[in-house]
Amino acid sequence: MVALELPFQARAASSTAMDLESWLRDANLDFLGSRTLLRRLGAEYLARNPQEHDVRRLSALLCTGRSKPIEHHLHERIAEDWLDLDMAVADGWVLSRTEARLCAVLHMTEDQPG
Repeated sequence: MVALELPFQARAASSTAMDLESWLRDANLDFLGSRTLLRRLGAEYLARNPQEHDVRRLSALLCTGRSKPIEHHLHERIAEDWLDLDMAVADGWVLSRTEARLCAVLHMTEDQPG
């Protein structure tokens, strides 16, 4: 039974990563700042949290328990992080852990200036 579950889990993680990357590519994140700034914050977050330097892992961490559209899920996760005081500091900015992880995914998946 375990042998049957592993490939499914790997496909699910890959699908989650693609969903998140697709959403980030199409999302208007201007209200958060320029994509260049967000990628820089992501790079610093990853420098402090090298164990998370993997898009699939971050996607799984960001999308765990998702039952709503990704944007609504992420807004809820950000609010929960603030309530739980689950924060990260990057380049002097205090971010919710979810915001920092989103910046990290941007850093790893986008290479064009923004």
